[in-house]
Amino acid sequence: FRKPTLYFVYSFVFHSTMSVSPKEVVQLHFSCSHLPRKDVLSKSDPFVVVLHQFDGGDVQELGRTEVVKDCHEPNFHAIVPVTYYFERVQTLRFLVYDEDEESGDLSKQDFIGEVSLKVSELMGSHRGCFTGHLKNQRGKDLQATLSVVGESVSQTKGNITIDAHAVKVDKKDLFGKSDPFYVISRFIGGRWQKIHQSEVVKKTLNPTWKPFTESISNLCNGDTAVPLLFQVYDHDKHSDPDFIGCFQASINEIHSSYRTGKGWPLINDKKKTKKKYKDSGIMYFSRVVVSKFHPFSDFLRAGMQINCSFGVDFTASNGNPKTPASLHFHSPGNLNEYGNAIFSVGSILQDYDTDKQFPAFGFGLKLGNGSVSHSYPLNGDFRNPYCNGLQHVLDSYYNTLSHVQLWGPTNFSPLIRQTMSVAKASHQQFQEGAVGEYHILCI
Repeated sequence: FRKPTLYFVYSFVFHSTMSVSPKEVVQLHFSCSHLPRKDVLSKSDPFVVVLHQFDGGDVQELGRTEVVKDCHEPNFHAIVPVTYYFERVQTLRFLVYDEDEESGDLSKQDFIGEVSLKVSELMGSHRGCFTGHLKNQRGKDLQATLSVVGESVSQTKGNITIDAHAVKVDKKDLFGKSDPFYVISRFIGGRWQKIHQSEVVKKTLNPTWKPFTESISNLCNGDTAVPLLFQVYDHDKHSDPDFIGCFQASINEIHSSYRTGKGWPLINDKKKTKKKYKDSGIMYFSRVVVSKFHPFSDFLRAGMQINCSFGVDFTASNGNPKTPASLHFHSPGNLNEYGNAIFSVGSILQDYDTDKQFPAFGFGLKLGNGSVSHSYPLNGDFRNPYCNGLQHVLDSYYNTLSHVQLWGPTNFSPLIRQTMSVAKASHQQFQEGAVGEYHILCI
């Protein structure tokens, strides 16, 4: 017999393009409130330890915040990254300690409390924010709270393509023209850090450089208003390059200048004292294209809801459900193959659905009155086919299995059309100002 096949029908209710990656990096930010005093003569010196677990497997430490001295309301500046997998169960434990010794050994620190949650719960919450009471070693809630904010790393935000050229740059070589190239730098950690360097264009005072594409994150850390430093040099084979001139501009500003045709004067401060000095050339941007896209978590933080529907195959090709060889065979206390499929998918998706209402249907089944249905509500209610929670889906499936006959043919097109109809209605509501919805049909 064949294994159950999972088909996913995705229907978008957004006009903008959504990029759904298998994974993305999320930055975790932390703060605490009302922490208890653990030191006799001073306030606590708190820090947070982050533990991570995949699908109930081994627990690993992801990182720690800095220690904030003498503070019961710490706002930690250290960021702990976690790789977020939409389709997997990831549990996070946040342990808050009071530092007693400057040692990495946690047994030498005072434990304050902890909070646990799944990454999916964090990313599915409003704006990616979660606040929970710390629990002590006995599992009792404390007055103290821990707040966690999950933020998508800006490198997932898009790319920028820049096409630049310059005219009338300074002649720097004694027996020839200049060999110009340019460098883009961003101010990081108190100094200008090189982000991009163009190729060298040989023997010209009017260079046209090749276009390049860079992520907005790398170029400006996602902030298109931050100033960048553009420097033009003359390449020398046997010595350091000669500085020609520079200017500062943001991505927004060069994008605007590309549209208006504005040029950027290259200024050499050492030459500004000369009376007739105007500039060392003009740099132009003949193309600036910003291609922004949004990771899946951005839509979740904006309030998008995920609606999941289930369609179960009740055709005779599954085999006699009373025999162990059948995919529908159900022994008490255990999930059968279809139950496993429903639970595996539903346990992931339910964290992104606030009302936990799941439409569930069967197709290819024969009812007691002799009719065959390809969109039979598993809860038996044709007017309201929604099951209240994942367990209700499973209970309704097993109850339906007990009183229908496996039949045929394999026809789930009615379920697809029905889901499309619901998605279209949601789209209309979205256009009228309702919260966006993302529909999944799991067959």
